[in-house]
Amino acid sequence: MSGPFTKSILSWGRAVKSWATGLDYVNTEFTDHPPSASIPANAPWKLPAMSPVSVPPPAGTTDPVAIPNAVALTTAQFVKLMEALKIDDAQIPASVKRIVIVQADEETWIFRLPPKVHLQESEEELKVADYSVPKFYDDLYSPPKTAGAYAAPSVNRYPIPAGPERFRLHANRIGEYTLNNCM
Repeated sequence: MSGPFTKSILSWGRAVKSWATGLDYVNTEFTDHPPSASIPANAPWKLPAMSPVSVPPPAGTTDPVAIPNAVALTTAQFVKLMEALKIDDAQIPASVKRIVIVQADEETWIFRLPPKVHLQESEEELKVADYSVPKFYDDLYSPPKTAGAYAAPSVNRYPIPAGPERFRLHANRIGEYTLNNCM
């Protein structure tokens, strides 16, 4: 299973941290994290300004509800941001016409559900193919090259056997991603 940003997950992570905080993680060395500098106004990878988006109130209430921060981009605008970030392996399916970026606040959780078709495709893959774990995990959990490095075995050397355990791992990863990223 591969994602749309397989080689540049680190660059993507730095961009997301920058967009979420308004601080320049993209151009700040890791030794200086968290950065103190804001994203430069002329940064070609800076998102357009976000604004609230109204959502119908929960049944039985009249309380106004809004997604606190959201911005919509065309696929072309998003690709331009990726190019400015030097993320050259973005594989955006041809069916995608727009990108919506949202950010919760301390009073609002936003649960992101995967598209039904992608979830079902990944389950079909799991029936016949090994469950793959992104390469950056292997870099963290490989035998040590020097004293003090991680000593755990490589996650890619111990494939999850076919059957229920693959689907258990799949459900755990989806659940963890959703809960960790809804705030």
